[in-house]
Amino acid sequence: QLNELENWLYEEGEDCDRDTYRNKLDHLQGLTDPIKARSLEFEYQPRDFDELGHCIQMARKAVLEYREGATKYNHLTETEILNLSESADRAQKWHDEQIGKFQRSPKTVDLPVKSSEIRHEIHTLSQCMNSVLNRPKPKPPTPPADQPAADNKQAKDEPTAEPTLSEDKMDVE
Repeated sequence: QLNELENWLYEEGEDCDRDTYRNKLDHLQGLTDPIKARSLEFEYQPRDFDELGHCIQMARKAVLEYREGATKYNHLTETEILNLSESADRAQKWHDEQIGKFQRSPKTVDLPVKSSEIRHEIHTLSQCMNSVLNRPKPKPPTPPADQPAADNKQAKDEPTAEPTLSEDKMDVE
């Protein structure tokens, strides 16, 4: 088809108007655009699957650290960690199914999954992970305003157990 179009271009197409060229170009692009799109999908999907796998590993590592008692996750609840673990498991199952389909697909047909779908899974898991793991630790409770004054007054009323300089003189020679 490309050879026929090239022959037409140098023979009959030399004296055609702009609309004829535009129609031929649109027809040609209609044939080649799906091929370009498949090529880009085959190029980018392995990278996207790797990124999703990395995100799953990070979520599982955080769950493991929580279960091992890491202090940076002390403020999280078991329910939050369970939700994160379930999200990672769901993403792993989806990842495994889709990568299997990707590997079995010939390059001459459209892929069963698009890069945008993989990016959506990455975004969903990352959002779940960030909402749980980046939740700030609760601030320690502050004592009421009248309590520190009472503590200071109580400290002044108590006798000191430490000796003063006048009571403890040493003989130095």
